[in-house]
Amino acid sequence: MARALPDAVQVHVPRQLDQTERVLLTLGTALGTEAVEAVDDGLRTAPDDTAAILTELDRHLGDRPVLIDDWTALGDLGADRELSTALRDRAHLVRTWLADRPGVFLGRRAGVPALSDAPPVQLVNGQVQDTQALWTDCNHDPIAYQLALSSHALEGAAPELGSLDDLRSRILDELPEGTHRLLTLLAVHGRPLPRHLVEGVAEIAGDEVSLWTQVGGSLWVEPGWVEYVQRTRTPKRLIELHQDLAARFRQDVQPDAPNVAQRGLSILEAHRHMIAAGDTDGARTFWRYGAALLVEAARSLSLDGDYSAAAQLYGAVVHAADADRLSLPQRLAAYTRHYLHYNRAHGGLEGLPQTEQGYQRALADWRENALFWSRLVRVHCLSGQFGRARAALVEAQRDVPEHPEKQAVLVARTVKGLLQRGRQPEHHRLLLDAVRIWGEYQPRSLKARAVEAELARVLERGWQTTQIVLDDAMPLYFHRPTQVTVRRLREQWLAELPGLDAVLLARGPSPEAALFELVRTTRATVQTLMQAHTADLSPQQRMHKRLLLGRVDVIASRLGGERRDHYWYLGRLEHEDDGYWLCTYGATALRFKVPDSKVQVLDDRDYLARVRTDADGVPVGPVDELEVACALSDDELWRAWQARMADGN
Repeated sequence: MARALPDAVQVHVPRQLDQTERVLLTLGTALGTEAVEAVDDGLRTAPDDTAAILTELDRHLGDRPVLIDDWTALGDLGADRELSTALRDRAHLVRTWLADRPGVFLGRRAGVPALSDAPPVQLVNGQVQDTQALWTDCNHDPIAYQLALSSHALEGAAPELGSLDDLRSRILDELPEGTHRLLTLLAVHGRPLPRHLVEGVAEIAGDEVSLWTQVGGSLWVEPGWVEYVQRTRTPKRLIELHQDLAARFRQDVQPDAPNVAQRGLSILEAHRHMIAAGDTDGARTFWRYGAALLVEAARSLSLDGDYSAAAQLYGAVVHAADADRLSLPQRLAAYTRHYLHYNRAHGGLEGLPQTEQGYQRALADWRENALFWSRLVRVHCLSGQFGRARAALVEAQRDVPEHPEKQAVLVARTVKGLLQRGRQPEHHRLLLDAVRIWGEYQPRSLKARAVEAELARVLERGWQTTQIVLDDAMPLYFHRPTQVTVRRLREQWLAELPGLDAVLLARGPSPEAALFELVRTTRATVQTLMQAHTADLSPQQRMHKRLLLGRVDVIASRLGGERRDHYWYLGRLEHEDDGYWLCTYGATALRFKVPDSKVQVLDDRDYLARVRTDADGVPVGPVDELEVACALSDDELWRAWQARMADGN
């Protein structure tokens, strides 16, 4: 096809994350110095503005046709869905642009057509091969047919037909050492390889026996060889081959060379092979056109459980981008920052506040990412900040576009993560957060239904808690840990406090609704018993009253008293990007905004804070008064205490 279209610009499309860079640099290189320098500048300074690069290429391309191999790979970046999505829009824009150009778009090669009356072929070794008989023996398989011809030319005899692997193995066994190495290098490279980089390696012309094809100044190998070599060589051997290829491209150009733009493809390929060889430090010196493949390498480390190494690699990319030493597409930058903090958190390398801030910064650049939102909601819950978690979920519902998996990620996946942590006794409070996040959600997908089933199992086993707060106006606190269970009964859910009384149970269409009704019922029962004279109660009611009032914290639950306009809390001060906050102590960790004017100095001392309430008597802040809980040293406090005891005060 290339020979039939000598004026065509030939473009190979790899199924890898550097696809857009490879295609644009190939086009620019073929169209001359001015074109490739424009591509180089665009990729380095404005990687998201692919349209501007394509406009410049349009000007240089004119009416020349484009030969694309293979067209079906355009937009397929060969990576996991989330990472591919970060770069998908750029790849699709290139595909649309190419579709409007005159040219030929090839998919996977269909191979040799059926040979019904073809005469025998004289091969390069002088042997004559009856192509019709061979075509029939190969069951009209074009790949097997081509391999059989190559084997015949090398062995000097009609080949013994077997599997494709058998044919490839026999061909490699017959090749001289240098030719064997070149074929293997071509397969590991998997892309057109500039001939001048491997000049003198092979003892025979591989294109004469159909081992590879020379198109322009590059050698192309049949895709089946790529898959075969990758599958049959050991990891150690593959690393050695990638090191060889990296060295050849590195010798072709250095990152600081004056002609680096004209050798952009060599920069790109040196970077790729260094990563494949495990030389991430070397790859960082050749990341002129971004770091998508480095990010993919970091992801592989993370999947292997090496969170520290993954965080280190993600961090190198993030720090270079923040220092303007590396340009990244916006979504890839967001992805990299998010997973930097994800891996630091999982590796125990940072605390929740740092993870929360990192997730929020990533979301600023990719607000449509439902998984990012899900993890931020979980971090808020882990930090004991359900109000922020609920607010983040509301934002996510607004900003994430509608798609079939939206609710499954925002709700089911969030709940799944909370349940995993909530199994641990110290994190039982997360089970209530999981119930509130689930709300009235009705799962549709199998994965989401599996999460619902897991939620039902966990809630039926029950958990120990000192509070059930679904509505700030109706809190329910206990003096000591109390067992709570929620069971599914067909279309209803049943919530119960089994340790108190069989009467204290309630139903609802969802776990949250059942718990809400349980809280309402328990509060109403306590209020009724508090108002009743003990003498007027039956023995069973007296026991019930004693049991309930001994377990329910009436004051904390705000039962039986008038609405207050403020509460006093003991806590510590914290500073975040949005100002100062008071974090309270006790079983229920609350947070209230502190005006900057109230803070003289940020230290580790305990503070007393007067916090205003809303119309329902719920403390919401901000802090009206702030004072140090005790300004005395331990010795001074002890002497003051002794003096008061001596005075009888």
